[in-house]
Amino acid sequence: MTETDHVSLLRQGKTAWSAWREANPSIHPDLREANLNGAHLAGALLRGADLGKANLSRANLTGAILGGCDFSGADLSGATLSRANLGRAILRDANLSRANLSEANLGAADLRGRTSVSRILPERPSPMPISAGRASVEPSSEGRTSAAPGSARPISAERTSIGLI
Repeated sequence: MTETDHVSLLRQGKTAWSAWREANPSIHPDLREANLNGAHLAGALLRGADLGKANLSRANLTGAILGGCDFSGADLSGATLSRANLGRAILRDANLSRANLSEANLGAADLRGRTSVSRILPERPSPMPISAGRASVEPSSEGRTSAAPGSARPISAERTSIGLI
């Protein structure tokens, strides 16, 4: 299946996509540079997909299974990622500005590089912390944010602005 076929199948909706993924669990979908701006992908099974440099701005990824996905250089600005599983996801140089990550699992996620994470929480923070596992956000010398490998401090939902962008 080609990259174009993967994007076409994903645009058919969650049911068609999930059925294909369950029938083809060993295939890592190639969605690099896909334009999924504003896509409704709530609950989608995207585990292990390559979404490098994809446009997912304003996409609804609520509760999506995104563990192990490669989002290097992707635009996730304004995306809803609440309750999404981003465990072991690669978010290097991704734009997460204005993204909603409330109750998202970021365990062992890779946020190195120039990952933009300013104001990643909703206007009214929920009392539930974001499950960050071993990932945490630290300011770099350039005023950008990056993960501190091996850090155990979780990202707290009490913060309304993470990053210095």
